[in-house]
Amino acid sequence: MSTTSNTIIGSGPQSIYASNPNNKVLIIDNGAYTLKIATNNPSQGHLVIPNQSGKVKNDKHSLLGDDLSNYSNPSEVKCRNPMEKGYITNWSLEKEIWDYVFKRDDMKVKPQDYNLLLTEEPFALEEIRKTMYEVVYEQYKFKSLYLTCPSTLGLVNIKQQLLQHQMQQLQPPLDANMQLLLKSPCHLVVDCGYSATHIVPHFQNTKLNYAIKRFGIGGKIMTNYLKEIVSFRYWDMMHETKLMNIIKERTCFISTDFMKDLTTCQKEREKSPLRLDYVLPNYNDSNNKTGYIKKPKEQINSSDNDIKENLDSNNNSNSNNNNEKDEDMDQVLTLVNERFTVPELLFNPSDIGMNQAGLAESIVQSINCTNPNLHIPLYSNIVLLGGSTLFPGLKQRLELELRRLAPEQYNINIFQPQDPILSPLYGGIRLAQQPDYLKYTVSRQEYEEYGYNYCNKKFF
Repeated sequence: MSTTSNTIIGSGPQSIYASNPNNKVLIIDNGAYTLKIATNNPSQGHLVIPNQSGKVKNDKHSLLGDDLSNYSNPSEVKCRNPMEKGYITNWSLEKEIWDYVFKRDDMKVKPQDYNLLLTEEPFALEEIRKTMYEVVYEQYKFKSLYLTCPSTLGLVNIKQQLLQHQMQQLQPPLDANMQLLLKSPCHLVVDCGYSATHIVPHFQNTKLNYAIKRFGIGGKIMTNYLKEIVSFRYWDMMHETKLMNIIKERTCFISTDFMKDLTTCQKEREKSPLRLDYVLPNYNDSNNKTGYIKKPKEQINSSDNDIKENLDSNNNSNSNNNNEKDEDMDQVLTLVNERFTVPELLFNPSDIGMNQAGLAESIVQSINCTNPNLHIPLYSNIVLLGGSTLFPGLKQRLELELRRLAPEQYNINIFQPQDPILSPLYGGIRLAQQPDYLKYTVSRQEYEEYGYNYCNKKFF
């Protein structure tokens, strides 16, 4: 039997905080695409900004944070990322981004007054970690550091949400699968991030390092793949990374029957139900900075006010002839099989020549590396995290693939929080509220006395 479930809790940051916070803790979920940051101070909200620095031609100043996100013409901006393959390799650039965050009016963080909770992808090299310790302890002088992976924090958040829901006797009550997720000591977290996808088994909230699997398909590769396909078939989009990432998020989905959908598109491309027209942005129009999905004319009715506003670049008094002319001037990108062949990479990396197992095979390999007694609870408690898990149809497709590979007598239950991107940040906030939080950390005094090898042993 296989079932797919959603967590039913929508807890935001404000409901996470304890009434009496302990020492000041700064939580940084240092993702390769976005930087998520918060403190354990209830009066401060969380912040999400691009983990990038941008520069415009002939402009000496760097664009960071909101300035980078809201720049009027993203195609003019050349972006640099401090991370490669999920690990920080350019600390001078990362420090520039952190400094910007710490000095913001809505943060105002003095590192020497805070304990730092920082996320890191599994399998970081020793030299990368050594540099990180130097920056954290010697340059920023944080009071202490707790280093963990996003999958562990996301799992903490989900279990705490369910526990809170149960204790407060909220409605609807937890079903049997939710009860199992809450009570079981075994969980398998699938973290589909920007740089790669990690399969991380956990026992009692501790990751099993020997069974972690990683394959190199993430949001970045899928965006680049869509860029190349569109540039080859339609418009040159090789310098429109941000736009293509938006289009990917809005239009792509996971096919539950890939070959059938592909055959349908090849036979009836123009009339395919999967065909979608995307109107590209007009950077001279403040109302059309990211583009929009164009609805077929036969579906437009008097209630579709928002659609009409987007389709009509003139005011309501313009004639139908003028409206048609304006629509003809729009640059329209038509997507059909691109919508599902791009995210198909998650299940078949070999489509772009990567000799790696896909998502379902990696999960099976990871579980098979653990003790046989853990196999049943791991298949029964699969948790999805990361932005790439938001593709429609992913859970259904993963369930079908796992059902073919897993032993017939095993139940397969798949769970996803309402916000799989921010779940690790919320988990970090919850962890920072625990009265015994500091026992997980390495203080600056311990680092100065014992060195970075002591940190590596503590955070293994």
